[in-house]
Amino acid sequence: MSKPAGFVPIQFHLAGRILLAIGIIGLVSFGISTLTGWFALSPVTLGVSVALILVSLYLIFVVPREE
Repeated sequence: MSKPAGFVPIQFHLAGRILLAIGIIGLVSFGISTLTGWFALSPVTLGVSVALILVSLYLIFVVPREE
């Protein structure tokens, strides 16, 4: 065992990119549902998608990278 057992730091940059992808998918699906009417999505989807995008941008650009 070369590394001691304990806390493994979160990779915030990777988590930000994943959240950004989820937020964009939600935003695009909300736009498609609004424009076409093929399926119905709640307006909460828009709010959650925008919040995910804002949090992901914070994680990507503000939080420093780990070593």
